[in-house]
Amino acid sequence: MGQASDQFWTLSRAVHTRPPSNYTPNLIPILRRALNRSHSKGATQRAALCHEELCHISGEFFDSGWGCGYRNFLMACSSLYEQQVIPQYVSLLEQDRGPGVRNLQYWLEKAWSEGFDLVGAEQLKRRLVGTRKWIGAAELYTAFTHRGIPARLIDFPQSGNDPEVVTRWVANYFFPPRATGNAFTALSSVSPIVQTDKPPLILQHQGHSRTIVGIELNRMGVPNLLIFDPGR
Repeated sequence: MGQASDQFWTLSRAVHTRPPSNYTPNLIPILRRALNRSHSKGATQRAALCHEELCHISGEFFDSGWGCGYRNFLMACSSLYEQQVIPQYVSLLEQDRGPGVRNLQYWLEKAWSEGFDLVGAEQLKRRLVGTRKWIGAAELYTAFTHRGIPARLIDFPQSGNDPEVVTRWVANYFFPPRATGNAFTALSSVSPIVQTDKPPLILQHQGHSRTIVGIELNRMGVPNLLIFDPGR
């Protein structure tokens, strides 16, 4: 569980090293082309995607069954490394120890020792390094904010009664509503398939978490979340 468990790779490192076997780069451009074809056939009305250099990162044998939160974190990091809007994020992520599964455990223990997320620290008994404990969106929020990278933690307590509350929020993220109307009406007034420079979203639900890389409106106007699953 040594080096392999903390190996991190991004597209900017491709000149020097090949991606690890559980990293799949360049999927966002492939997805964009597929959405364009779907639009040309009338199956997709509109869609928006996150930063195109995000890598899909799946779990490995050593973190099977508990590593989804860590892998979603690394997917988010892969986009933060490549974006050019705030290049300082790279140095913030590289402080002390760079991103990795075991390194993220170290990050969180350090954040707890400095007073971050005391409730979560108690729930996990203030010990993560070397364990197989699950982590969720709250821990990822702690990891980013402790490093000085802004993040938001959004709860959807009523999503069981109104599942569209999640898709509406995601649509507003990728397509901020104009002064009049909402994100879904905004979708109809822009290019059919939009490539944004936004980082992905991490969606936690019962027993699992996934990375939202975009949103699509199908021919009926029904929104579909576009998701990278670290378990696949």
